Amino acid sequence: LSDNMGAALGAACLRPDVKSGLVLVLGTAPAVATFFRDPSGKDKYIETGIWQSWVWFSKIPLNDPYGYCGGIKTDKETGRIVVKPPSAYKIPHRQARIRFALDNNTWLRFMGRNPHLDTSLQAPLEIKEATRVWASRLQCSLNKLAEKF
Repeated sequence: LSDNMGAALGAACLRPDVKSGLVLVLGTAPAVATFFRDPSGKDKYIETGIWQSWVWFSKIPLNDPYGYCGGIKTDKETGRIVVKPPSAYKIPHRQARIRFALDNNTWLRFMGRNPHLDTSLQAPLEIKEATRVWASRLQCSLNKLAEKF
């Protein structure tokens, strides 16, 4: 059972009064799932869905100068979408895919501890400032995901 599916089922079980929900799991990389309860009210079933493409391809504005680490690109030879190495970055940048705006490497960079980037590219923020930036990005992500949901 994937972590986002488990989180959606857990949220549905903890809140039987909620008929449908969007669950965002933060970790090494963000993940999204949804649940939808039997509309008859008889609780015969709960539908769940995993929406990884939402976090991999939905972009949010970055209202800060700190950019992000990682990313994806299209391989010119195969036409496939591939993940950039963890040493890739766009600093600063005006937007980012949710997956990379909120991933662990970006957080580590905020704290000045990203092992994949040179120290000159780190943004050693105080914990309050890093948390403020992270919370702003999380709110933008939730707004974008709620639009899709």
